Amino acid sequence: MLNGSAVTERSTANLMDVEAPSSESESLYLCDVAHALLVFVERVVVKLRNARTCFQKNPGKKGAAMALRDWEKYHTPDDHEFDITFDGPTGKGLNGKCVGCLPFFEKLGLTRADFDGLRNYVDAFEKHFRGRDGGGADGSTERDRISNLVDRLKELVYKLNAAIQTPEHYYA
Repeated sequence: MLNGSAVTERSTANLMDVEAPSSESESLYLCDVAHALLVFVERVVVKLRNARTCFQKNPGKKGAAMALRDWEKYHTPDDHEFDITFDGPTGKGLNGKCVGCLPFFEKLGLTRADFDGLRNYVDAFEKHFRGRDGGGADGSTERDRISNLVDRLKELVYKLNAAIQTPEHYYA
C-alpha cells in the first residue's frame, strides 16, 4: 500500500494537507508522505528482524537457547509460589535513571520531533484515503483492505509515539 502510494506521480490530484507543528497546514504530495511513512516502517521492521535473528542465533545468556534452558529449568506447576522482585522496566536504569525503551528509539534514529511529523503524516494519509470516493463493489473490497492497513499503521505510529513520550513506562 505504501509502496504503491510512494511511486505515484506528483500532480495536483495527489496533493494533501498536512498539519505542520506550527498549527498551520501545508500541502505535500501523496508520494512524499507515503515515502516518509515507508522509510519509518522499514526502519522498525529491519530493527526487529535483526533483533530476532540475533536472539535466535545467540548462544550466550540472552539468546533463544538460554531462554529455552531457563524455561526447562524453572518450568513448574501453575500453583507453585515464587518470591520475586520488580526493579522497573530497566532494572537499575542508566546511571540511576530509568531509560525504558529510549535506547530502542536511539538505535532507530528517531526523536520525539520525528514522531510529531509521523503522526501528522499518518493522519493526512488516513484522511486522504478515507475521503476518496470509491467505485463499484470491487473497489469496496480494496478500500476495506487499505482501510485496515491504514488503521494498523496509525496504531503503530501512535503507540510508538506514546512510548517515546514516556519511555520509562515501556520495556526496552
